[in-house]
Amino acid sequence: MAETLLYWINTETKLSKPIKNIEKDFSSGYYIAEILNRYNELPSLDNFTKETNEPYYIYKNFQLLKQTLEKINIYLDEDNIKQIMSETKGSAAKLIYKIKTQVSRKSINFDSLMSKTSLNKKYDMTQS
Repeated sequence: MAETLLYWINTETKLSKPIKNIEKDFSSGYYIAEILNRYNELPSLDNFTKETNEPYYIYKNFQLLKQTLEKINIYLDEDNIKQIMSETKGSAAKLIYKIKTQVSRKSINFDSLMSKTSLNKKYDMTQS
């Protein structure tokens, strides 16, 4: 899964820096915010701190992210945040995968797609 996510991040999302290590690079929350910004889920990165090792600023990044993620039905609790901040294997990748899934769903207009499929056509049973 990590290789697929890295490919998506580095070729489709094109963040301000190439991502090499998902756990390390996303542990500050900034590049998560940048993904959301690229997909128009976050209007501005102005309130986020980019390169920092300061726990206060990292935690602040995640508190800001929580609000935005909830709008797209992704919920972070304190344990999730701590795991991502401490670079626990797989924690950031799981979150990035959820974001990828949500932004992909939003980019597909399902109503338009369904109107074009035969599954959605109504049949008049009185005509034979």
